[in-house]
Amino acid sequence: MKSFLKLLTLFILLLSAPLFCACGDDDNEESIEYVDVSTYILGKWKTYKATANNGQQSMTQSISKDGTLSEAYIEVEFKTGGIASVSAWSVDNNGLSSWETEQGTYTVDGNTVKISSEDGGSFSLTFDQKSKELYLRGYVTDEYGGNISVFIYFKRQ
Repeated sequence: MKSFLKLLTLFILLLSAPLFCACGDDDNEESIEYVDVSTYILGKWKTYKATANNGQQSMTQSISKDGTLSEAYIEVEFKTGGIASVSAWSVDNNGLSSWETEQGTYTVDGNTVKISSEDGGSFSLTFDQKSKELYLRGYVTDEYGGNISVFIYFKRQ
């Protein structure tokens, strides 16, 4: 009877062993729900933060229309048919600023959205499939001649 109990206990342990095994995480990537950028971007977007990085330091700053970094505040509205309007603060030669809106067009190529104005100017935004945000990337030169990478982020209103 003792050997039968030992065998039964061993049998139960062998059957329950898979319940205590941990599964490895071989899914290193998060699952991302990819969207069709050309339809997802329709509507109004506004800037809400900017980041700057000179290779040694990084800084993030919020942006608001009537407060922090208001000179970088931009609103973009994407409409069907490739029509876009861009609103931003404009400063004239006398230093006076006013809110101005320009009409233009936009095209989508993959995750890149190119906005072109009627006067021939253009800029491109990149759509981040993971965060579902748009961002504008640029470079500025600091007072020592170093390059600073700047990102301005847009979110849907």
